[in-house]
Amino acid sequence: MVEEEMEMVEEMEMVEEEMEMVEEEMEMVEEEMEMVEEEMEMVEEEEEEEMVKEEEEEMEMVEEEMEMVEEEMEMVEEEMEMVEEEMEMEMVEEEEEEEMVKEEEEEMEMVKEEEEERVGRLILERYGTPTSGLRGRALSRPNLPDRLGGRDYTARHYLIPIPPPENQEGETRKKRKRAQRQCIVCAHSEIRDKVRQSKATLTSDPSTKTED
Repeated sequence: MVEEEMEMVEEMEMVEEEMEMVEEEMEMVEEEMEMVEEEMEMVEEEEEEEMVKEEEEEMEMVEEEMEMVEEEMEMVEEEMEMVEEEMEMEMVEEEEEEEMVKEEEEEMEMVKEEEEERVGRLILERYGTPTSGLRGRALSRPNLPDRLGGRDYTARHYLIPIPPPENQEGETRKKRKRAQRQCIVCAHSEIRDKVRQSKATLTSDPSTKTED
């Protein structure tokens, strides 16, 4: 009996030792698990840091692109302002050119009027003025404009009567001068029809005909 008990005690001791060993192994496994968890946490932290870093880099790139876009927009705005200024300058230049052309045309018109008036005065000085009662008078020298202005007229020239002073009341000096010029210079385009009418009247009315 005693031997059996001793064997049982020994077995119990062995079992206890095995249990202790198992416990130690379990502790080791737990420690390993903890280490693995720590490593996993470290890996996760590293991944998070990398992701955050990548996101930050992407944000920086986006900000740089935005800055470049803003700079391009500013350049485009400056170019637009320059184009607007150039267009304004062109418009001003065109207006100035138009004004200059208008002034030149007015000056040419004035010179033309003065020249026509001078020719009319020469005609008046050399050949006199028709009376207000005559409807028209033929000049006996058809080559008169050749000597005065270099023009070539082969037909007769007629002087339309100058309106009497009482018919010019209320007219400006310019209108009077123009009326007088048109009455004197038969080559003027505005009175060619009147010249033709006067010719027809002279040929049909014996009282107004003059001999060459």
